[in-house]
Amino acid sequence: MFFSAPFTEAWLGRALDHKALADLRRYVKTDRITLTGEGGEYETLVLDVPFFRKRIVIREAETEYANYRGVLKISRAELVPK
Repeated sequence: MFFSAPFTEAWLGRALDHKALADLRRYVKTDRITLTGEGGEYETLVLDVPFFRKRIVIREAETEYANYRGVLKISRAELVPK
């Protein structure tokens, strides 16, 4: 995953919940990003949705972050029953 300003390291691996959505909406106004990330501001990884038969669980991951660019390196994940 790659991020640009105004995103901090705290965004690496962060769940997109109501608080995250509120933060993104604020960034739309203050930093002129698109809410969908179409300008390349961020990438996402979907771990579970209703139509998945199993969900993905990240067991081991590490982050690398510098100068508003970061990577979440997933070293171990597995499929688990819902």
